[in-house]
Amino acid sequence: MQLQIPMKHIDEGAVAVLGLYNAPVVPEQNAIMLDIDFFVQRSVPIDEVFNVLNRLGDTKDDIFEACITDTIRELIA
Repeated sequence: MQLQIPMKHIDEGAVAVLGLYNAPVVPEQNAIMLDIDFFVQRSVPIDEVFNVLNRLGDTKDDIFEACITDTIRELIA
């Protein structure tokens, strides 16, 4: 499954792409992979690049935290 979500509150041209994939690791176990990508669909002046990247990185972290449960947090801690 893949979702493309406009993130205009972060940046006017930002789009978050969330992918959820089946990732079999062991035959008797189920696993999923969460892939979070961001795209900025506009020209970004060179002096704004790091500011935009920092905002997107912080938002990626927020999305990840919103997608996992406390049980998952315990497993990856």
